[in-house]
Amino acid sequence: MRIIAAAFLPLLAATLLFTFSRGPIAIGALGLLLYIVLGRPKLAPTGLLATAPTTFVALVVAYNAELLSSADPTTAAAAAQGHRVALTVAACAFVAAALRAALIPLDVGLERVRFSQAARRSAGGLVATGAILGVLLLATLTDIPDRLRAQLRGDAPSKVLYSTDQRDRLGDVGIQRLDHWGIALRAFRDAPLIGNGAGTYALLWERSRQSADPSVDGHSLYFESMGELGIVGAALVLITIVSLLAGIALRIRGPNRAMFAAVLALYATWAAHAGLDWDWELPAVTLPVLALGAAALATGGPATIRAFQPAVMTRIAAVLCVAGLLLILPARIALSQVRFDSGQRAYERGDCVTASESARRSIAVLANRPEPFAILGRCDARRGRADSGVRRMRSAVERDPDNWHYRYGLALVRARAGLDPRQAAQEALQRNPRSARAQDAVRQFRTADPARWRRVAKALPR
Repeated sequence: MRIIAAAFLPLLAATLLFTFSRGPIAIGALGLLLYIVLGRPKLAPTGLLATAPTTFVALVVAYNAELLSSADPTTAAAAAQGHRVALTVAACAFVAAALRAALIPLDVGLERVRFSQAARRSAGGLVATGAILGVLLLATLTDIPDRLRAQLRGDAPSKVLYSTDQRDRLGDVGIQRLDHWGIALRAFRDAPLIGNGAGTYALLWERSRQSADPSVDGHSLYFESMGELGIVGAALVLITIVSLLAGIALRIRGPNRAMFAAVLALYATWAAHAGLDWDWELPAVTLPVLALGAAALATGGPATIRAFQPAVMTRIAAVLCVAGLLLILPARIALSQVRFDSGQRAYERGDCVTASESARRSIAVLANRPEPFAILGRCDARRGRADSGVRRMRSAVERDPDNWHYRYGLALVRARAGLDPRQAAQEALQRNPRSARAQDAVRQFRTADPARWRRVAKALPR
């Protein structure tokens, strides 16, 4: 396992570099330092001897591949450069594995070394102090504090937004997340107790954004939870995360210290990065971390933790009951979504008969979703059923009143029916002031001529 792990490290490091994502790289490095400080692994010297130089070479070669970081990394020249990088990184992985195999005899001696508790703590303190000093030195040499202040004042916008070389991201201290976090915090101030509703960040962004860029995420689990779910939701999120962190930390002492320290460092890395971006929403990112944390909690801990241990069958029955209750709503949502997706595809093909039937079947499973009603409203309007189309689209608006799409759809349906669409169009624009479609609808419907309303409704994008 040591040999295999050593071989993978140059590959993983090069892969992480090619994401050109500053947050994961920085927080990943801090997570590694946290593991060394807390776990104090005895075999760290031999592991680092095998992997540090080979990983460094792999990173240098990958970074210098300028064509792979350009705006068009798929040219013939870039592909040839990519092949050379791949061969070099593979060679680094092979050398790392060979070095790790050669150093295994030294592991036996390291495992026999016994250090006092004071010595181990001193070593951990030295590593932590060195890491802090290194970060401060790097910040000073690269003038990060002044550059951050300049961006906060708006004097120096991030060059990441204008560069075609992805490597510029790595040396930039861009803080493009501030707009996203600010909108979430303003939403929290408006409704601190109950929030604005789960999954409503996209609506908050559309209503308050300063640019035309779309966004459906607050780029922070914690700020987004505050804006969407208020104090209660944010507190539940923090309780879950802190409980896992504390439970794993309680198990670090003992012969399995390094293993539990690795789990804690991984979980802390995930929790830290969840505050900077939205990849915590990806099951492939979050589920393994939570599963590993749960597995750590399931192992033996302090006596006070092991005191209450229900029988195995009791635990299995409890898990099945809770899982059954928790899966009822997701199962209904999934079935409703499958039927809605079928209706959406039929609508895009122009088959309103199939689309309407699928939408009705979706509503039969879950009647509080706006999307199927919107399909029924559009199809009724397309087939000349004006009153029914307006009624269906209004049902969609009632189920999601802050969503500009359904107000916009209501304006189109009313216009096709020869009814005044101007109020609905204006309400859509109020909920998304920077939408070109909403602006165009308000401008085009600025008339009292029903015939023009009908013509405009047919010409405007759906």
